[in-house]
Amino acid sequence: MCDLKYSDSELKCPICGNTYFNSKTGRTKEYCSTTCKNINSWLSQIENFSNNNNMTLESKREFRSRLTRIGNNIYLPRKKS
Repeated sequence: MCDLKYSDSELKCPICGNTYFNSKTGRTKEYCSTTCKNINSWLSQIENFSNNNNMTLESKREFRSRLTRIGNNIYLPRKKS
């Protein structure tokens, strides 16, 4: 039988990409930290809110503008040629 336990397996966080080990028995952790878990929750709430058809056109534009500003703050290194 395999001696590998769930707590021994290396996992990859879907939010930040860092690797981590499941530190407890039972249900496997999905995220490396509470911060990443909260970020995923916030992203889900934003996705649900963006599908809200009760927003005025002006509110939708402001919402999209704020999301764009957030996206522009994420630093992506350029590829070297």
